[in-house]
Amino acid sequence: LTTAFYGGFSFPMTTTTTTRAAALMSTTRACLFLRKSSSKTTTRTSGKCTSLLKGRTNLPFQRGGGGQRRRGSARGGVRGSASSSAATTADVVRNNNTNNNNRVNIQPSSDARKIHLPTFVALLVDVAEDGCDIIREVTSRGDLAVKDKGGSETLDKKYIMDAQTEADRQVEIMALRRITTFAGGRLRVVGEESYENALEGEAECDDSTCFASFDEEEEMMRKEEGNHYVDKDILKEVLEAKWPPAIASGEIDISRVNVYVDPLDGTNEYANGERPAVTVLLGVAVDGVPVAGIIGQPFFGWNANVNDSKHLENLGRVVWGGPGAGCKGLRVDETQKKLVMPPTGPHVVCLNRNIRDERQAPVMEQTKSEVAVLVSATGYHYLCLLEGRAHSAMLLRKASKKWDTCAGEALLRSVGGAVTDTVGRRYNYDCDMPGVPNVCGMAASIDIDLHLELTHSIIQKEIEKLESLYPYDVECSSIKQPILKEAYRKNVAFKALSVDAGGVLVTPARAVHDVYADHAKTYGFSDVTPESAKKAFKSVFSTPLSENELRYVGDGRESFWKKCVFAALNVDASNEDSLKRGNECLDALMKFYEQPENWAVAPGAIDAFRRLRSRGIKVVVTSNWDDRLPNILEKLNIIDEVDAVYCSAVGGFEKPHPNAFKRSLAAIDITDKNDFKSVVHVGDSDVNDIFGAQNVGIGYAIKWGGDRENARVTPAFDFQELADEMIASVYAFADDSKTTRRYFF
Repeated sequence: LTTAFYGGFSFPMTTTTTTRAAALMSTTRACLFLRKSSSKTTTRTSGKCTSLLKGRTNLPFQRGGGGQRRRGSARGGVRGSASSSAATTADVVRNNNTNNNNRVNIQPSSDARKIHLPTFVALLVDVAEDGCDIIREVTSRGDLAVKDKGGSETLDKKYIMDAQTEADRQVEIMALRRITTFAGGRLRVVGEESYENALEGEAECDDSTCFASFDEEEEMMRKEEGNHYVDKDILKEVLEAKWPPAIASGEIDISRVNVYVDPLDGTNEYANGERPAVTVLLGVAVDGVPVAGIIGQPFFGWNANVNDSKHLENLGRVVWGGPGAGCKGLRVDETQKKLVMPPTGPHVVCLNRNIRDERQAPVMEQTKSEVAVLVSATGYHYLCLLEGRAHSAMLLRKASKKWDTCAGEALLRSVGGAVTDTVGRRYNYDCDMPGVPNVCGMAASIDIDLHLELTHSIIQKEIEKLESLYPYDVECSSIKQPILKEAYRKNVAFKALSVDAGGVLVTPARAVHDVYADHAKTYGFSDVTPESAKKAFKSVFSTPLSENELRYVGDGRESFWKKCVFAALNVDASNEDSLKRGNECLDALMKFYEQPENWAVAPGAIDAFRRLRSRGIKVVVTSNWDDRLPNILEKLNIIDEVDAVYCSAVGGFEKPHPNAFKRSLAAIDITDKNDFKSVVHVGDSDVNDIFGAQNVGIGYAIKWGGDRENARVTPAFDFQELADEMIASVYAFADDSKTTRRYFF
């Protein structure tokens, strides 16, 4: 009998366990993004799709979901042998006992339609660690079992294979199993090997979305497994990171989330012995926008001159983060020479080893770039940018896919960088079948302004010289439609950006109804729940005002907040004690929301404002708010980053009244109605912001957050993207004079 591993324990492969292992393997593939194929081996259950991965009796099921994995000694564990029938039950149990001290079991949402993203990110960090372990273990055995998935030719007609190894296969199976058993069948996951039908066994899906889902038996198995262990220190760090409130405060609808898995990026380099270039890539997107990236580098610290097992055990790192949370786990060598920005120093780039594109040479010449890294490994390129070893990475042809770029883009966004197609258009990660390949190429930079100049001022113009329309002549569903559609690729000189405050520029760090419910209990209103507080809060807020009525007078305590809080607490106006406790709770809540730690600033907003203002584009905050707003913005270090603040309690008019917008723009010296056409206003209310701005003649009224059902339609959810579009025409339509270029001359 062969031995299978599951949940940290080994057991003989009897008929019963063979059936269970097959079911586990089908669970691994239960919600993958699958390409339809004519030759398939499938099992149909309840009209849905599961797949059997043929011949896989020794998969690394001892890692992950059900038990304690065997971690390298550099991370506090004991390294085990590779997954094989030679391991014994005693070996596995001994390793479990060793690893048990610093592991904690996390649980998925009780509602299969929801997911708590920070907890999920902690799981993915653990998955990346497991992936690194598997890659090192496969490497230590010597035989990588390389296959060619089908390569292509370079410009000099040299054939380059598209390699796949045993490590690719094992890591993807492990990763998808852990992800799907944690998150369930509603989570959309795109894995490279599965998408390309490159795992053993194939699958199809009989619905139009090309996603398969759990059947009842698989869902029951998910509940039975129940154990999802992660490092408790990592979990604490991930949960305490400053994720945007839209992600961190509570669970979100799982239908908004897409996950991209590249089990081993840089496989060709790996097969050729270039160990440091190998990475495990896990990217998470919400509403089509990358929000979290995890890059595992199994051979970080590699020394080719050292050949012993202890050296292998101490290798590796996992880098993780996202906008707001920052970039963690990088471990940069402090002795590394610091790069300077061009034109003070050369523009340093990462390129693929094999050239298949005629645009690369002229772009390199125009930018006077130096090559720091020449390997075909996108994940490694991103690490080099994050470490400060290069300014940009370029892949100017159709080559990369979403699993190559999602993780790196989230991490670069977190430090003020950018990933786009070759001409500066953002990619959309809403996970439809045609949108997986990045058919318009890829450019990435550590500095978003440098990136904008590189893509709009250099690459675009070099394309024109080559008399090539690529990538503009390519139908690419993976490209985000522009936020400012009417201004796209037109010579528009924007004058100002007007920004709503609440829910756009600043958001409560915790859900308001949770804060209200907590305060209610402190002051003796024990019947108040988050749900009841939310209902009452919305009811008061939705009460319409007369044309000239103000919701906020002064600090708003008597005119609005008292109504709101008393409704949430269900204060008995006829009871003196209830009134006393209600007023005390109201005062406490007023003070609570005056503290900066209870607010979160939209990631990238401050940098975007600085970029706009440095180019003469003014920024004004236009908000229906009480007179405490300027003080709150000052405490949040925003007040000096904008040109003016208009709040209705001071200005005398609330949006959507035309005078609210007129007085706001007058505060930044825009009074001519013709100039209103060159103003962008962004807000979260259809009535107050969109209708109000359009009614007064503002040229571009943008709904913050857009259409969550289809992020490609109205994707305004990032101030850096908005700033890109407002600045882009300066490069696209100006000459090459020094007044427009800052980095390349």
